[in-house]
Amino acid sequence: MPTSSEFPFLVSPTLLTGVLAFLAHRPSPPLDFLILKNRHAAYRLGRKSLGLFRQMIGRGLRPAPDKSDVVILDHSGGVHRHGRPDDHIEWTLETDKRAVNPTHESRKAAAPKNADPFCSCPACGLIRGRGMACDACGWQPKPRGRDVEVINGDLIELGKIGPVTEEQKITFYRELRGFQARARRKDGQPYHPRRAAAQHKDKFKSWPPWSWDSFEPLEPTLATLRWIKHRQIAYAKRRGAA
Repeated sequence: MPTSSEFPFLVSPTLLTGVLAFLAHRPSPPLDFLILKNRHAAYRLGRKSLGLFRQMIGRGLRPAPDKSDVVILDHSGGVHRHGRPDDHIEWTLETDKRAVNPTHESRKAAAPKNADPFCSCPACGLIRGRGMACDACGWQPKPRGRDVEVINGDLIELGKIGPVTEEQKITFYRELRGFQARARRKDGQPYHPRRAAAQHKDKFKSWPPWSWDSFEPLEPTLATLRWIKHRQIAYAKRRGAA
């Protein structure tokens, strides 16, 4: 935003007196700069009235030869309430209705609750739509990272895709029996004789036939040991939660 040291004439009393005179429907010369001061009652009224606000900035929006733009310094905050100077206004002559700025109403509806739909551009300092690129310098906001939903669980090794054959179930049961033959509880006692069968039911939802006990136990593979460890951790968590 220009400062008084850069443009000392912008805050001169003559300019402010001229701007107020323009509101009295007097002819105005082409304006390149327009200031809306907050301390004057007329500008505070324009901050509340869309019609008066547009009348004020309209003095600078009027076209003129060799004029391409106008700088509007809005210290009254009217642009935050009524929208940008280039927004389309739906005027009405009906006494029970008021002029509205549908574009700005959409901005306010999309903004968070009680939040200003405009914010300052961190690159050039001019206002921009919240979450939008800056029209003046082209700066674009970076999208914020979204929170990742986390669900507590245990990592297990996934087997081959497809139905489990009876031979695979028998091998798994034999490995469970091999683990049970050498494993001991914390007190040094062996596990229950039907522990391997219960673990088989935990994995395949069915008890193994009694005839499978005739097969020799096998040394458990790394995958079977990981599955057993996974079930032990899950059991300890359930007991801790209880």
